[in-house]
Amino acid sequence: MVANEASRRILYYEALFTNSIDLFKAMDKTVTQYTVKIDKLFSPEARRFGMLLTVILECTFHFIFESQDLKAINPMIKQWAEQYVKLGEWARNCFDAEFPYMASDLKGGSFHNFAFENIRTTEELSLP
Repeated sequence: MVANEASRRILYYEALFTNSIDLFKAMDKTVTQYTVKIDKLFSPEARRFGMLLTVILECTFHFIFESQDLKAINPMIKQWAEQYVKLGEWARNCFDAEFPYMASDLKGGSFHNFAFENIRTTEELSLP
């Protein structure tokens, strides 16, 4: 029963993404808000917020990441990776727990490497 529900949701979001980049942009905004605010949110509401996002973010991100041409969304994914690597340890652990597949993609892929390279270069440029 649960597998059928998850499968239906995946198909639903796959269809939305196939037809609309607007949903992906909305997802980008949500991820940005989550990563920016998570360091400051220690409440049960923050945990519920994360759980509500999990289904749509995991299903849609994974579908797009695995099966689509990423040229249109590369800048957004790079932004996520840049934000992810800037999170403190506690916040990163929370994000990993809420979005395990997305965190794995952001940690292990070329987007993560791009983000780390950008951050290191920025830090080196700001050294006295």
